[in-house]
Amino acid sequence: MVDLTGGSPSLLYVLETRALGLPWLSGWFPGGSAVAVETLGLENCTDLAKAWVLIEPEGKSHLDQAIVMASFGAGQADCVAAATFDPTVVDRDYPNGRQFLLKPARPAAPAEQSCREARRQTAG
Repeated sequence: MVDLTGGSPSLLYVLETRALGLPWLSGWFPGGSAVAVETLGLENCTDLAKAWVLIEPEGKSHLDQAIVMASFGAGQADCVAAATFDPTVVDRDYPNGRQFLLKPARPAAPAEQSCREARRQTAG
C-alpha cells in the first residue's frame, strides 16, 4: 500500500499491509512529496502496479497525490474508492475529514508497463 495521507501511518498496520517506500511517507515538511517520489522509486514496478493507495485530500499534511502517483505511472482515474475512514476515531484533535482507500482498477500488466515508462521519462 502507498500511504499519501502524510500524517496517519497507523492505518496500514491495522490493515496488516506492507507500506511501500518508507513505513511513513510524511507530508509535515516542505519537500515531502519529493521524498515520497524518491523512496517509491526504489520499489519495483510489479509491487507498485498492484498497490492500493490511501489518500486524504483535505488532510493538513497530505502528500501531492497527482505528483507521487504519476511517478509510478498512475493517477486517480486508475483507481476506485474501496473504503473510507474517519481519522478522528483514533485522534480527536485531527481537524480534517475522510481518508479514502483506493483500489487499483486496471490490470497489473498495463499498470506495470506504465510505471516503467514513467521511470524512463524521469531518467532520461
